Amino acid sequence: MAQCIDVNIDISGGSWASEISWDITDADGMLVTNGVAGATSVCLDEGCYSFNGYDAYGDGWNGNIATATDPDGNVLMSWDGPLVDVGSAELCVEGGDDPVDPPAECEGSDLAVDISGGSWASEISWDIADADGNLVASGVAGASSVCLNDGCYTVTGYD
Repeated sequence: MAQCIDVNIDISGGSWASEISWDITDADGMLVTNGVAGATSVCLDEGCYSFNGYDAYGDGWNGNIATATDPDGNVLMSWDGPLVDVGSAELCVEGGDDPVDPPAECEGSDLAVDISGGSWASEISWDIADADGNLVASGVAGASSVCLNDGCYTVTGYD
């Protein structure tokens, strides 16, 4: 089995970074990892993924750019984020298989998540896990939509 490859992800360069979150899904639509604006490193197997970007306020990434680089500094992806609340870009690591298309339509139930009101919304995030404890969705304060198959889920909120 091949070792995973360290991929550096940096989302910066604009304003309102506290509204930004992202996740990476594999060719089967399974969540691989997630995060918020800033710099981080994730270890990904060779292949192609969907890099999904979210904006809690729904007005785009306000000049922020997501850049993914390999350990040698080669740019694997550079994307200026969604124009509204959600969007996707392709991220391929070390010449993976054919690119994956972002999911077109929800084949399960489309769940509306709206975390609003109060103060310090930038401190709020949430996760949704399936019955086996696998992370299937995550986000930050604001309105978003999550596609879920029938089943039982656990929603966890963080402040």
